[in-house]
Amino acid sequence: MGQANSIHVQLERDSYLPGETVRGSVHVRLVECLDCNGIKLKAIGETRSKWNEHHFDGQVHIVQPFSGKELLVKGEHMLAEKGVIQPGMYSYPFEFSLPETVPASMDWDQASGYKSVLGCDGRARTSYFVQAIGMKTGTLSRDIKSEPLPFTVFNPNTVTPSGMIHHDDE
Repeated sequence: MGQANSIHVQLERDSYLPGETVRGSVHVRLVECLDCNGIKLKAIGETRSKWNEHHFDGQVHIVQPFSGKELLVKGEHMLAEKGVIQPGMYSYPFEFSLPETVPASMDWDQASGYKSVLGCDGRARTSYFVQAIGMKTGTLSRDIKSEPLPFTVFNPNTVTPSGMIHHDDE
């Protein structure tokens, strides 16, 4: 099989603080014309949680499952307008600012089956990513999508090892 059209995202850095500007480029390689409704960048930040609460009344052990999802960041930035893009290599720079109030990235896992002192077990994760999409025209056409590219948001009040966060003004 021959080569296919491709798209991927590159970030200047892989970690940020709340309120900082995320910069990068979307790189598109076309081996054939792309008739599209545009090329866009999606930025997503979300917290997902899933846990079980354990209740024991002396005779019966009841496990009650819960889950939740909160969208923290959702943005779409059009990088190229509708039209036909000829074969070749293209690069579309982008930037967007993170809200000052976004929480830090985290991944917490309380081992399933282990009851904490609160009587629950579960998992919670706060994550951020960007993804580029070449939106093809036509109902049967498949969009060209990059792999979601994760990035980390650090809490500015948390001490981190030297070199984890690069600041341009230093």
